[in-house]
Amino acid sequence: MNANCEERTMAMADTCRILSACVSLPTPDLVASIDDGSLAASIRALLPWLAREDVAGERVEARLAACEARVASMTLSELRQDYTRLFSHPTAPLAPLCESQFKCEQRGEEKPLLVVNRLALKLDDEYRAAGYVRAHGGVVPPDHLGTELAYVALLLDERRSDDASSFVERHLGTWAPEMFTIVEQQSATPAYALVGSLGRACFPA
Repeated sequence: MNANCEERTMAMADTCRILSACVSLPTPDLVASIDDGSLAASIRALLPWLAREDVAGERVEARLAACEARVASMTLSELRQDYTRLFSHPTAPLAPLCESQFKCEQRGEEKPLLVVNRLALKLDDEYRAAGYVRAHGGVVPPDHLGTELAYVALLLDERRSDDASSFVERHLGTWAPEMFTIVEQQSATPAYALVGSLGRACFPA
């Protein structure tokens, strides 16, 4: 693997980790990383290796600037309200965080059970075979966006790029582009608009 390819692989892994953290319930640590500029600095360092089109990089830069303009007034409560509206509203989330639920929502079909459904069980078997131990055990479903992103990051860390590409083709690539587009367009905070733009740069349609 040449140096440029290695850098791109590691940038993709790091971006998957950032996105995975950002699609979990917001924490004080997330707010602190926005406040002190460390999140923006990390994203700017990764961006040259990620954005395959100039317009994708420009979108992320614009979202970063919007976040920085609001940094003094952004609160944990505001982020959690936006998170709930986007991802975890009890009756009408704009962008369900689980692959099975998101796809059924987009097709207008009845949503399956969160953990006990065919896709989730299949992914659980795949993770187990690969030696991937999911964070939070059985609390977070196997087809949760954060879980899928963390798995891709692990595969890339282990230099299993072919396995990562296959997983993206079979799973993340089939719903993440649309998911992140909804997040970018429907977010009420600049932080989640940034998450959407970064996700679109990482997983272009």
